[in-house]
Amino acid sequence: MNIKKELFSGSLSVSIITFIGHIFTAILKISISRLYGVEVFGVFTLINVTSRFLVSFVQLGYHQSMVYFVSKYHRLNEWGKISKIFKKGILGIIVSSILMTIVLFIFKTELNQIYFKNNNINVGMYIAGIMFVIAINNYISAILKGMKKHKEQAVIFTSLYPIIMVLSLIISLNQDKKPQIEVFYFNGILLNCIALIILIFWLNKKIDKKFISKKETPGINLTEYSVPVWISSVLRSGIGKADRIMLGYFASTDQVGVYGAGLTLSVLFSFPLKSLKPVLEPMIVNNFKDSKIANLNILFNTIIRWTSFYVFPIFGFLICFGINLLQIFGKDFSSGFSIMLVLCLSQIITTIFGATESFLNMTEKPKTNMKIIIAGAVITILLNILLIPIYGGFGAAIGTCISLFIINLLRLKAVKKLLKIEIDYSILLSLSLKFIPLLTLFNYIENLNILDWYYLALSYLSISIIFIYFSISKTEKKSVKKYLYNLKSNF
Repeated sequence: MNIKKELFSGSLSVSIITFIGHIFTAILKISISRLYGVEVFGVFTLINVTSRFLVSFVQLGYHQSMVYFVSKYHRLNEWGKISKIFKKGILGIIVSSILMTIVLFIFKTELNQIYFKNNNINVGMYIAGIMFVIAINNYISAILKGMKKHKEQAVIFTSLYPIIMVLSLIISLNQDKKPQIEVFYFNGILLNCIALIILIFWLNKKIDKKFISKKETPGINLTEYSVPVWISSVLRSGIGKADRIMLGYFASTDQVGVYGAGLTLSVLFSFPLKSLKPVLEPMIVNNFKDSKIANLNILFNTIIRWTSFYVFPIFGFLICFGINLLQIFGKDFSSGFSIMLVLCLSQIITTIFGATESFLNMTEKPKTNMKIIIAGAVITILLNILLIPIYGGFGAAIGTCISLFIINLLRLKAVKKLLKIEIDYSILLSLSLKFIPLLTLFNYIENLNILDWYYLALSYLSISIIFIYFSISKTEKKSVKKYLYNLKSNF
């Protein structure tokens, strides 16, 4: 199969599942913000961000190294080795999660005083629960990604957690019109744990069924490969979450809440890369093992091209109508518009060039990625310390944007040097020339206040779709038409 077609056909079904996951995540956050207000939404944001930061510690780098090893052994049909690393990995994550939970229990008072301003919620317990759930979720997703089970991986990684948490909120609301946030968290963590236990047994049975030979498989040095990935993961998570953690330390939970709303909209940009990565990473491993550098070049430039088709129209949309979307969270959130725009810039850079991390990790160069992230972590912390006390949430957004720009620039240089990849920037220039005038026009019309914003928004999206359609190649048009026809036939 043509390499672009393989990437396209695998990614389209994943993109629909990922989109559903994003919708449920947005529903959950909007519901929490409207039900409890900006302060509790700030606490909700801090609990989530702290949990996900600690996930990077307890998953020990297995969420990335498993993709590499499982892809490698799946290709060679060595199911004994897959079975061995699966069990070793799950045990390691459970042990590290227990140790981290003990640490959280010991320092629960300090955690509550420093970050949560003595809030009455038992934050330590809920942080530990969400941390464990996300760590196991990521691990199962990595195994499925390596096995090329793209649809199953997408359901678990992007949709399972938010769907269950929305279900938990509905259950809590049935018990009480305005339930305590603790009830929501308890129900959500319990339901997620039940679902993940079922998935672990299902996946273990699936792997053991394929493993026919009962001979002892040779030892696999999982730790050696995972350590640099682990360090990179911790630092990357710290970079991505330092804004909200340090904002919680230097400012108030209200500011964290406003910042969280702006971030929720900016995270829309991560959608295409999340859809492509499950298919992309095993393809990188296989083509690298076969020394098909030309294919790696095609893959890299295809990612830049396809993600650009998404981020340009969405950025224009948020510039024109972002303040209207922020008001969906509540009237207190509209002050986060400037924060949202800066965060959008950082997400655009990360989406278009974010595949550089996968190319380094999946081509046996995780140490290079680790060094870049160490430099990025130092820059992020320094910028946040300097900017947050003066500018609050806006300073956190500026610090994040600058550090992500530097990290992606360094990764880009490393990929070009180590993998000899030639980058084609023509699509970025082409789309800029089309969307800058469109954005200027709609921004001007909106300021005239002659039409309701949602009519303008629909018009903008319609014209954007036309622009993108005439920007894609004939082959890409045929593939899209074929997919839509197949989708219609299935329905």
